[in-house]
Amino acid sequence: MADDPTIQSPPRTTLTEVQTELPHLPESDALPVLSGYTVSHEIARGGMGVVFAAHDLAFARDVAIKVMHAGLDASRFVIESRVTARLAHPGVPPVHALGTLSDARPYLVMKLIHGRTLTEELRHTDLPRLPASFEQICQTVGFAHSQGIIHRDLKPSNIMVGAFGEVQVMDWGLAKELRDAEQDTVPDVPTLRTSNFLETIAGQVKGTPAFMAPEQARGEAVDARADVFALGGILAVMLTGKPPFIGNTVLDTVLKAAQAQLSDCFAQLDASGADAELIAVARRCLAPDPGDRYPDGASVAEAVSAYRAGVEERLSRAQRDRAAAEARTAEAVNTRREAEARLVEQRKRRRVQLALAVAVLLMVVGGGAVAWQQDRQAAERKLTAQREEAERLADSEHLEADRRAVEARLVGERDAEARNKSAQAQQGVEASLRLAADLRGQYKFGQARAALAQAENLARGGAPERFAEVEQARADLSFVTELDEVRFRKWVFVIANGRGEFNTQSAPPGYRKAFAGRGLDVTTLDSVEAARRVTASSVRIETVAALDDWALYEPDAKVRERLLEIARRADPGLWTDRFRDPAVRTNKAAVAKLAAEADSAAVSSTALGGLAELMERNGLNPVPMLSAARGRYPADFQLAFVLALWQKGGRQIGPYEAARALRPEHLTTWNNLGFALYMQSDFDGAIAALRGAIRIDPTYPSPHNNLGVALYAKGDWTGAAAAWGELVRLSPLDAKAHDNLGLVRHQMGDLKGAEASYREAIRLDPKLAAAYSNLGAVYLNRDDLPEAIRWARTATQIDPTYPNAFALLGQLLFKSGDIPGARTALTEAARLNPPRYSSLLARLPPLTVAPPPREIRR
Repeated sequence: MADDPTIQSPPRTTLTEVQTELPHLPESDALPVLSGYTVSHEIARGGMGVVFAAHDLAFARDVAIKVMHAGLDASRFVIESRVTARLAHPGVPPVHALGTLSDARPYLVMKLIHGRTLTEELRHTDLPRLPASFEQICQTVGFAHSQGIIHRDLKPSNIMVGAFGEVQVMDWGLAKELRDAEQDTVPDVPTLRTSNFLETIAGQVKGTPAFMAPEQARGEAVDARADVFALGGILAVMLTGKPPFIGNTVLDTVLKAAQAQLSDCFAQLDASGADAELIAVARRCLAPDPGDRYPDGASVAEAVSAYRAGVEERLSRAQRDRAAAEARTAEAVNTRREAEARLVEQRKRRRVQLALAVAVLLMVVGGGAVAWQQDRQAAERKLTAQREEAERLADSEHLEADRRAVEARLVGERDAEARNKSAQAQQGVEASLRLAADLRGQYKFGQARAALAQAENLARGGAPERFAEVEQARADLSFVTELDEVRFRKWVFVIANGRGEFNTQSAPPGYRKAFAGRGLDVTTLDSVEAARRVTASSVRIETVAALDDWALYEPDAKVRERLLEIARRADPGLWTDRFRDPAVRTNKAAVAKLAAEADSAAVSSTALGGLAELMERNGLNPVPMLSAARGRYPADFQLAFVLALWQKGGRQIGPYEAARALRPEHLTTWNNLGFALYMQSDFDGAIAALRGAIRIDPTYPSPHNNLGVALYAKGDWTGAAAAWGELVRLSPLDAKAHDNLGLVRHQMGDLKGAEASYREAIRLDPKLAAAYSNLGAVYLNRDDLPEAIRWARTATQIDPTYPNAFALLGQLLFKSGDIPGARTALTEAARLNPPRYSSLLARLPPLTVAPPPREIRR
């Protein structure tokens, strides 16, 4: 695009860049209408699309919305959203959402950045400041290279410089991922061999020809060194004011780039008057042969850092030389003063000798001249003293002035250095705090913690007054992380007896603990005061969402209404007020109306998730509503996950895969994907997914249980024993864990170990019927039929709805010869689970029926 859409800056008029872009810009567009955003005005316009300023209603933040012109390649937006999602770096602006307008044009919701492009910055910035900015650009590009990504369209108009010198690399729509074993082996355009192809190639080349590496202009395979060439082009503009290639037309510029016509550029660099080291960096970046360039952006950054360190060393050496010269001057002044003092002393001795001679003469000539001579000598002494004093004062004042000047200069330099260090620290802390907040909003909690650690280090280095902000941000992150864990861990599906259940009862105590740890006990605090604190919180949106979710699962009606009241006060709104009305929540028609109106309301994805729960409770299908919202916000993890929960009972693989792609390190998604695969008898897939969940958090018990179930179903007894053994270690008081471990030990022939596990399960939970039934099976294997029957019968008495116990009891009674008793038990088992146990009933011998009485003839 001719102008980067996320930058609020004056229009660019640099001829050398405009002539490499498309000459036609579409006519003005009306303000787009997007649910959840208030679009205020147009910011910028380019060949690819238009950028608008907007306000994100859900997260209460200003954003930029980039809308592509109709008919263009939408893949650039998809690429930009995916690339920036991977590049968690202060120099890469994050993309918040990707979607499609009603007219099928794609759009991106991005961080709104205030500043100006490097093109504009070059008109106002002196050369000494530029190497530092260039080094930041190289570091950002180097980070992308370390992640296997190349930009392919680096130029000054795609670089934004903030008020404090911070740098952002923009417009990643042409970025490409390089795989480990292969670079960009498939060219984007036909390889350029002769000028006959130029007109075809010029219309297909991706990037800006004025800054394009020769191999890129020829349509050959490119790697990170193509970006290095573009970095050299940016440095050339900084030093000379001109890019590497300048043509009269786009075609002419492409031809110069493809043929590496760099003689003019190199001549301008040599005549620029810049330091030889910096020119050498630019020349190496701009080498026609990629093998002669730096390998990646980080290497360029290191070279520029070394140059800057050399400049600073030369400045420091010059300062030391000046100080030495001043010391030598002061020493010379002192030496001169000492010589003059010796001369004065010699003069005094000569005057004394002269006075003695005169005295003798006077004594000879006569006493009449004595008075005259004494007056003359007194006058001379007075005059000499005055002259010496004047000379001393002059020397002293000169030295004092020199001392004050040197001291003032040193103090000024120290103050300037301290101010510069403090300003840099302030900028770094601010950027790190903003990055941490953005990462927190993207559920990238680990990366957010790393950003806050960086902010703390920067504050320690020059901005100690920002420590309190960093600590508050860390507390906010910890609170939001805990709320997120409570919200989603309740949806961890635990497989049991071929079915399973969610752990929703864990949500209320989890939320209670998290809020208490925050110092916000909403169950006892006055509701008005609680709402005031929530409203004033820097994580208000996340806190309100937690209150809404807590209220859905809180069993105490009074506490539930209190939570909803606090949420209403902290987040008022026409739709949300009705959503939080207890009377509406149990009214099927009212809930249906809420769902119908959710499309036009500024409803957050968390509220839509809560609405889906209410719809399910009221006998309504939430899937159509969630699917429509998911279509509008395809990058929203919350919507993807909730849709996966409710679509066909959470047994569909596709929705969980979509959620996993949006949040790869989410334990609940991996676990539930494993359940969905298990229910489709894809045991290998289930095992892989469940091991993925365990990798994320090896200490969380539920995935270990589910892994054991999947391994057992596959017939991997050793693997199942290991999984359930780890489950017992993590949850030693879980009776079901011990029962499962006994089951696989039993299967492996370890009757003693199985019995120990079953008895421990019974000790922990005397009402666990499965353990009694399984213990009866152990005694069956030992041929102790009476004891086996006793344990099986006990299981049926503890849980009359447990079909396995009746099935075992029926088989045991049949084996003992009690056919009527066996028939009664198996009949009950078949009634409780017909698909599984009806066949057992059919295997019993038929009932003995007395023959009918003979007919009496008359």
